[in-house]
Amino acid sequence: MNEHKQRVTIAVVLICLCTVLFFSGMLFKNQLRTVALINNNISSLKKYEAKEKYTYSLPENWSTEEENFPGNVILHHNSFKNDKVDMNGYIQIINSKGSIQDLIGQDKENLNSKDVSAYSAKDIKLNGKNAKKIGYIEKLKNGKYYTKRVYYIQLSEGIIFKGCFNINSDNYNESLDSVYETIMESGKYM
Repeated sequence: MNEHKQRVTIAVVLICLCTVLFFSGMLFKNQLRTVALINNNISSLKKYEAKEKYTYSLPENWSTEEENFPGNVILHHNSFKNDKVDMNGYIQIINSKGSIQDLIGQDKENLNSKDVSAYSAKDIKLNGKNAKKIGYIEKLKNGKYYTKRVYYIQLSEGIIFKGCFNINSDNYNESLDSVYETIMESGKYM
């Protein structure tokens, strides 16, 4: 009986330790994102509203330009850039009858005519939702290399939140992925 009590005690201690580690990890992850924002000279985020149904945030110091497209596929498009680090990209809200996988397939086909290397696709979780993270390096005609990250999240039925981030590969650092994911997690359906 004494041996049984020891096993139960050890099991309880291990469960408590795992619980503490889990919550510490969540706290640590949030602090890492804050540090990543600060390290990349981002002091605050500005909230944007699209079609009175969707919101998201971008760094306040990035310049933005909203564009309208004909039809009802691209519901919202906001291009952004940060000249200090040679970064640009866009946020889109897409009305899609297909899946995220279909949209990724179309986007990948468009890359066939470009000089692309190190293509990768990864399943991730953002705001508790399944998301896709695509990464690759593109060599432009001017000889510069750009590290690109594209994220896709299903906000609601038929609505995909897409973010594309391009940065000169000389200026890329891994902490930028935390910045990108913070931006993507700000996407909400109201």
